[in-house]
Amino acid sequence: MLKLMLMCLFMVPLRKYWLEVSGLLGLMGICSMNVGMVNNYSGSGLYLDWLSGGLVVLSMWVVLLSVLGSSNFNSSVWFNLCLGVLLGVLMMTFCCQSVLMFYMSFEASLMPLFFLMMGWGVQPERLQASVYFLLYTLVGSLPLLFSFMWMYSDSGGALWGGVVSNVSIYVWAGLLVAFLVKLPLFLVHLWLPKAHVEAPLAGSMILAGVTLKLGVYGIIRLLSTVVEGHMLWGQVFMVVGAVGSIVMGLVCLRQVDLKALIAYSSVSHMGVGLLGVMMSNVWGLIGGYWMLLAHGLASSGMFSLANVGYSRLGSRSIYMNKGLLNLMPSMTMWWFLICICNMASPPSLNLFSEMFILVGLGSWSTYLLILVLVGGYFSACYSLYVFSFTQHGEYKEGGGVSGGYCSEYLLMALHWIPLNIIFIGMYMLL
Repeated sequence: MLKLMLMCLFMVPLRKYWLEVSGLLGLMGICSMNVGMVNNYSGSGLYLDWLSGGLVVLSMWVVLLSVLGSSNFNSSVWFNLCLGVLLGVLMMTFCCQSVLMFYMSFEASLMPLFFLMMGWGVQPERLQASVYFLLYTLVGSLPLLFSFMWMYSDSGGALWGGVVSNVSIYVWAGLLVAFLVKLPLFLVHLWLPKAHVEAPLAGSMILAGVTLKLGVYGIIRLLSTVVEGHMLWGQVFMVVGAVGSIVMGLVCLRQVDLKALIAYSSVSHMGVGLLGVMMSNVWGLIGGYWMLLAHGLASSGMFSLANVGYSRLGSRSIYMNKGLLNLMPSMTMWWFLICICNMASPPSLNLFSEMFILVGLGSWSTYLLILVLVGGYFSACYSLYVFSFTQHGEYKEGGGVSGGYCSEYLLMALHWIPLNIIFIGMYMLL
């Protein structure tokens, strides 16, 4: 674990050598993950297991891709420092064993995102969006602090693995509300579209790719600790997640801002992931976990594609980004590949995760299964809507063809390849 933390310390601003050094250190950390994956450092309060290990690798991968995609800010010392601190805090959150350390790291991840949004956003509305994001998530986390304080008063509540008995419904709700806001679950998602629209590319990629996963990660750890409240009220949030996936799919079909559309699609996918985790069976847990990894790569890739059009046209409007096939024909293939991964088509990891969730849900409730299938239908609708509306039609801004940069093609390939290689590897294992 120490070598992973040293990697974050070495991610200091090195001007023009930042990309090379951070990429080398990131690859070193990823290659060394299999060494520390089986160890449990209970004495130091840091550990890696099957749940935290994959999310740590996802965090390093998405942060490195955000560095690659934010070439305009690579010369900024404070921008690089924010990304390095954010990666270190996220790794600490996924690897800590004490609930108090988890809460401190959980809250500390807000500050780098706040500075990224406020300092490197484009529009003046970024000030309102960043403050709204900070206050919304902080207020939602206050019940989590009170519940953790109650857990520390119980003998078995100091570690994630301990089981706390005789938990009141208020304590269980306080533990869950912060994670549901961080997801975000439908009805408590109002901060997410504003944050995504006003954040720079790196902020949107990390927020969608990693930070939203903190909510599901905390819920999975919570289910092994507090059981009574989940068995009683967990079904309510399953219904909310299933209905929210349908409503957010309809909302996506009405959006004209590309980043807002991708943000609302994140709410839809994370609702399905929460539903899989809340089922408390093996199929749902595995499907929900793989949904986290799949959505982290697919959503980050969608934001990267939206930024490619924004860098050429200076607008995120879907009407201004119409007919991009005539402007950038070579980038249309990546639009198609990432969009079909977002709609869970084979051989993407999204399909693998949704298959597990549907199998587990079939033995749970037929009505919820129908709701999830309808939500998947609308997910395919808005994914095809984004691709067809942006790529086809008449491009009226002028003539000529604009080719993409090598870094942009590399960025799309590094999003798409893991989404499909992991699926093929899991199929071979099964």
